[in-house]
Amino acid sequence: MQSKRINRNFTYSPELKLQAVKLYLEGHPYQSICEQLKIQDSKRIYVWTKAYQEKGESAFIDGRGKQATGRPKTKFMSLEEEVEYLRAQNLMLKKSIERKRGC
Repeated sequence: MQSKRINRNFTYSPELKLQAVKLYLEGHPYQSICEQLKIQDSKRIYVWTKAYQEKGESAFIDGRGKQATGRPKTKFMSLEEEVEYLRAQNLMLKKSIERKRGC
């Protein structure tokens, strides 16, 4: 006897989520929205509505895969600017070492 494998991971587009939330906020019941938009679980609409009320439409934007927002890279207009920056940084490091040594 073979068992059926059920895929429970559904991905819904941001547009569909927004449409479902707007229908719910207009007064449509969860069940009719699920049937109309072919949403598997009515609890999804509840979760989407909470997120929409907290963050607005930006709640449905998928933030996965964005690049890390770390320290911005320094860009120089010319080599002279870069040399000046590196010299200043070098001087600062030398002073820091002197302070640690107690000189």
